[in-house]
Amino acid sequence: MKLYVTDLDGTLLDINAEISPESAEQLNRLLLEKNITFFTARSMSVVKKIFNEVKWKLPCVVNNGAFIVDYSTGNYISEQYIDEENVKEIIDKAKEMNISYIVLCMYQGIEKMIYSDINNEGIRTFIGQREKLNDKRLLKWDNSLKLSEMKIFSLQFVDSFSNLSELRDRIRDDCLVTYLDREIYVDGYYYLNVNNKNATKEQALQKIIELLHISLNDVTAFGDQINDLEMLKMCGRGVAVS
Repeated sequence: MKLYVTDLDGTLLDINAEISPESAEQLNRLLLEKNITFFTARSMSVVKKIFNEVKWKLPCVVNNGAFIVDYSTGNYISEQYIDEENVKEIIDKAKEMNISYIVLCMYQGIEKMIYSDINNEGIRTFIGQREKLNDKRLLKWDNSLKLSEMKIFSLQFVDSFSNLSELRDRIRDDCLVTYLDREIYVDGYYYLNVNNKNATKEQALQKIIELLHISLNDVTAFGDQINDLEMLKMCGRGVAVS
């Protein structure tokens, strides 16, 4: 059995983070014959909207490896969260540096993207893009919210490279993994993602090949950013798109 794994943003999706009707039709034809799935930093709720017409069958990976999901049923096969104390420490450091933050979590059983005060044009654009799409996950942080009531799977920051590089250096922890790269939909800005150390695309790939009883040598993967790198290295064939 051969398995094909594709990243989404900058790889399968177009510059508007969409898939054209023609591409969706071609992908559905391929899915009848090939074993194809996707690994993305996006959430399952957003992916479902993008791929409304695509008939995925295999388990997929969302939120950078925080979740492995059975696409057809929506059941979560694997879940990875960040410890509350780690979250508090990171947020405190971000506040000290006057860096806005986004908490990606399950809150009262519903997926939320909770954002703090906005203090740069990059994160303003980032949040604005999601507001235009009427993203139901968005929630402005206020004092009524409690970290203890959240199951947090990722922290996200959008700022300058120098600010995020300094923040990353201040939050290094054996329990965490960080990704710092350009924000492809916000010119001139970078993103920093912080996840549980077990929430990576490469570790999710290892779990999926075990579920499917195949070898890494039988996997071809496609990607374009730093969070794809280890996945591309470990599989039989890794393709970095231009």
